[in-house]
Order: sequence, then structure tokens, then C-alpha cells
Amino acid sequence: MNHQQDRDRAYVLAGIALVLLLALLHPLLTTASPTNQVHPDYTPTSTPYASPTAWAICGSMTEIPRTECEGLQQFYYRAFGPGWINQAGWLTTNTPCSWYGVTCEAGHVTGLDLSNNGMWGSIHPDISKLSYLKVLRLQNNSLDMVISTIPWNSLTQLQEVNLNSNNLHGVIPTSIGSLTQLRCLGLGNNSLEGTVPTAITNLTLLNAGTGCVVDFSYNKLSATDPAVVTFLNAKDPGWADTQTVPPTNVQVTRTTRTSIQLSWSPITYTGDTGKYQVDYALAPSGPFNIGCSTANKTTTTCTVNNLLPNTPYYFNVLTYTAKHTNQNNNLWSDYGPQVSAQTILSELPDGCFPAADSPGVIICTSR
Repeated sequence: MNHQQDRDRAYVLAGIALVLLLALLHPLLTTASPTNQVHPDYTPTSTPYASPTAWAICGSMTEIPRTECEGLQQFYYRAFGPGWINQAGWLTTNTPCSWYGVTCEAGHVTGLDLSNNGMWGSIHPDISKLSYLKVLRLQNNSLDMVISTIPWNSLTQLQEVNLNSNNLHGVIPTSIGSLTQLRCLGLGNNSLEGTVPTAITNLTLLNAGTGCVVDFSYNKLSATDPAVVTFLNAKDPGWADTQTVPPTNVQVTRTTRTSIQLSWSPITYTGDTGKYQVDYALAPSGPFNIGCSTANKTTTTCTVNNLLPNTPYYFNVLTYTAKHTNQNNNLWSDYGPQVSAQTILSELPDGCFPAADSPGVIICTSR
């Protein structure tokens, strides 16, 4: 027998051994524990903490509709559920109605109460799958998100929403007016800004429940529609007294060759640590630099120095309130109406000054 025949025989024996080994291993390779099966909707990159076991939960439960279970899953991961103070049951049992903070009625999720639970991140848009939700309590957490990304139009059964003491920002969307069953609404102690929409007046049942929270305080909100002002004053008296908004009646009160002084009317909320800041630029659209700031929110004047002679400047004034016991966030208001002025070419005699509303006109008082 030559060497070639020896090699051929070795190959045949090796092949037979491999077939026998695969036959022995076949039952182990084809039988998997149900807890290790991958959910058909599982996408490994969809969330930073998702695991096949967790995603399989919704495929093996019958307590609520699968779509609602999937909404809870996305909610959990987007709000960094693994870091919550209490996450009992979440994605570890196939009985979602027993998960911490979840309430169910008639086979549907109707309540989420995860207040004071160390939440952060944001609310996943798939919360829209919880269309039977009546109560949403997420106050005293660290959610950091734009409020308009919450799909309010899909949550019209809500009767109570408490998002107080987070870091919600952006403008209150008109879609919040679709929550006509709402009795309690807590949006206080956030970073919400802009004008409260007229649609808020659709929420006629606000404050209709015993112990209900209606809170818009400690934001950057304003209202211009008289109907909205009347509505908010009735539902949350004093709401406007704690808003960090820009000062009004800003005007130029003095100009020299190298400085311009501005004055304004202070905002209602002069309490707590804060200030006004004057930003200036050589063009209406900027770029803007910090010109001067005040020591508090009661001071009504500020002078920008070190300017160029005979040069036009544009000014914006904004308000700052530092975080404190009732306000978790450092708040900067939007800019108020812009004003402009031009430094003079040469210093004027004592008793003379440029007219604030008539460029180039000099007014002198008699001695």
C-alpha cells in the first residue's frame, strides 16, 4: 500500500467520525430553552441595553396586547430603565401588570407611576402604543427631552399627567390640546419656553379632580392671548410670577464715544439668584458678544463699554435665573425685542446728549 492510499483511508475515516459527531450533537443544537429564543422583532442596535431574553417577554405573555408590551419595552430602554431606583419585574417576567409602577384595567395598561425613580433619558415615541393610558406620573426625575416629541395625539385617554421637576424643554405643542379628558397637568420646574398655545384652553376639565396638580411654574413661559391668560390664571393662579422671561421696554438711555447704556422694566420674577445680560453685535443677526450684566433681577440699567466711536450697534437683553430649591435647572430666557444705537463721533459738552429716538439730533439743556 503506497502513501496515497494511506492518505485516502485517513480522509474517509475522518469523514465518518465527523458524521457520527454531528449526529450525536444534533439534539443539542436544535433544542433551545424558550428564554434564549430571540423575539422576531428584536433588533440589537435598537437600544443600548436590549437583550434577546428581554425582547422575548412580549412574545410569551397574554396579560395585555403585545403592542402595549412593546411600548413598555421601548419606554424602559429609552429612559435607561436598568439604572432606575426600582425596576422590579420590568422585562424579567411575562406579567407586565405586576411590573413596578404599571397599572392595568381590563387587559390594558392604564397607569405609569415612576415618580422619584432616578429616570433619565427621554420618553420613547412608542408610548403611543399605550392608548388606554389614563395616568402618567414621572415627576421628580431627570428626563431631558423636547416636550413636543411626546405623541400627545395618541394618548387622548389621559386624565392625569405629572412631569414636574425634570428638564423638559421646547415650546408646549398645540397637540396637548387634544387631551380633553385631562384633569391634572404638572409641567412646573422644567425648561419650557415660548408662548403657551391657545389650544391649552381646550383642557376645560383641569383642576376638576381632588388633589389635582396644575402647575406651570418655574419655566420660561409667557402668554399673549387674553383667553389663555385668563385660563391659566384660573387654573394655576400665580403661574406667571415665576417665569424667567426677557425684560420689557428696553431702550437706549445714554451714548458716548465708547459706551451705550440701556434700561428696561424688570420682570415680575425678581426673586432668587439671577441677572440680566446685554449682548451686542455690529449686525442685527450677530454674532453677539456679552456686553454687560447686572448683579440681580431688580437692577434696570447696564452700560456696554469699550465700543468703537461713531459705530452702530445692536443689542439684545435676556434674563438668567440660577437653579434653586424650587427650580432644578439654570434658566436663560429668550432674547427680548432688539434695540440699536450708534456711538457718537466726539464727546458732547456737559448738558448735551443725543436724542434716543432721532439719530443725529443732539439735545442740550439750558443752564
